[in-house]
Parts: sequence; C-alpha cells; structure tokens
Amino acid sequence: MPCAFSAPILSALARPEIELVGVVSPQSAPDSEPFRLIRGLRTRATVTLSGQEGHFAAPRYMVREINHPRLHAELASLDPDLIIVACYPSLIPAEIVAMARIAALNVHPALLPRHRGPDPLFWTFQAGDDQSGVTLHALSPQYDAGDILLQATTPIGSDESLPPLERRLAQLGGELVGRLIDDLPHLPAPVPQDGATATWEPWPRTLDRIIDPGWMTDRARRFIAGAAATHGPLTYRADQQSVSITGLAGPGAGREIRLRDGSLFVAWRS
Repeated sequence: MPCAFSAPILSALARPEIELVGVVSPQSAPDSEPFRLIRGLRTRATVTLSGQEGHFAAPRYMVREINHPRLHAELASLDPDLIIVACYPSLIPAEIVAMARIAALNVHPALLPRHRGPDPLFWTFQAGDDQSGVTLHALSPQYDAGDILLQATTPIGSDESLPPLERRLAQLGGELVGRLIDDLPHLPAPVPQDGATATWEPWPRTLDRIIDPGWMTDRARRFIAGAAATHGPLTYRADQQSVSITGLAGPGAGREIRLRDGSLFVAWRS
C-alpha cells in the first residue's frame, strides 16, 4: 500500500535465509472480491542491513475482507513462522495472529504506549513532541496494545515536517525487523505496555487542527512545521478571530499569532 513503511520492512525480509511465503495488501474497492490471489509476484528489494540486493517471489493477496474464512484458510496453508504487519488499516483477527508459530508483530511509528491509533505522526506533531520512534510489538485484540519487543528513538527537528520523519522512522522500523531476524528463533523479552501512560488518538478531526493561544510557542511551531502541509490548513482562534494557517514564515514575512509565552510568525489565509 502507499506507505513509507512498506518497502523498508520488505527489504528487511529479503534475505537468503528467509522464505517470504506471502504478502497481504488491503484493497478498498467496494465492488471488488473479498480477496484475490496474485501468484508469483516478483519484486526487487534492497537488503538495507547488508547492502546486498536480492529478489524474492511470493504470492500476493489483495484483501477487502480480512475476516473472510476462505482467506484465513489460504493464509493458514502458508504455515508462517513469523507475521510482520506494517501500515495495515484494520485490526488483524486473532485467528490469523495464532497462525504464526514464532510471533505475530506490528511495526508502529511511535514510542508506545504513547500515540496508539491510526495516525500517530499527526498526534506526535500536535503534541509538540521533540522526539519520536518506532515500536515493534506483539499483535493483540486491541490496537497497538501488545507487549513491546523492540524500540528505537529519533529526535524531531524544530522545523521538521511529517514526510521526512516518516521516512526516517520507516528505516528504523526496517532495522528493528532486521535485528529481530538476526536472533530468530529467539525473541527479545516482551515488555507489557503501561496502560496508565497509554494514549489513544483517532483519525484527526477539524477540532484537532486548532491551535489555541494558550499553547507554548514551541508546540505551535512544531505542529505547524510538521503537519500543516500534510494535514492542513490548521486553524488559529483567538479574540473571536479565526485564520487558516498554511505554514511558517520568517519575521516580517508573515503574520503574527500570539501564544502563551510569545509570538510566532506564520503564513495564513483568511
């Protein structure tokens, strides 16, 4: 699917000692079949950890109904040792999770238990976080709630936008999968998530794109730089004024919004 995490994860699996038995991709067309099999898919992938290039061939399943019993039978016939999920838009059924003899894992672009949910990078910027990361965790009956096996962190630049951060996190995700493969069949000791510090956030709504004058300047700056291009325009509301923000601007080049600890120049459209 069109996601920065797909290629690095597949690349991490493109090793001579790994047999890729199947690739499952979502298909959203409402008039399509519940699932269809494209046999003999051949894809070039780069093994990022060793610098080697290789080819792998595997059946590809285009899936509209992840709970379809015939799909479950097809996947069970693959007899997988390991299931790796990245960017899949729906909860993986317990029946599929149980098929993995070693582990069924998800690659999540946030430092769990913080920022569970379908769009964690938006909320990373909305919160003004100065660091992010990737979590490799066990699949569970609840989204992003399974035990943590591996994590990697990376700092977020004060003017960094979402696409380069997503690409960097995707590479980190591929490296985590590579580390996991290096130690198979042994797994890192699983660490349960702390439910008391967990945050769950939905798909962003209009209300979530509003910048409040009570915010600190650093939070507003990070949010505008990070999310205005991909999730904007954002909105600033103060003194019965509402303006749509399209990005940051240098002093004198934009207009000023006043925040709790100072002011920030932004580019906006009224």
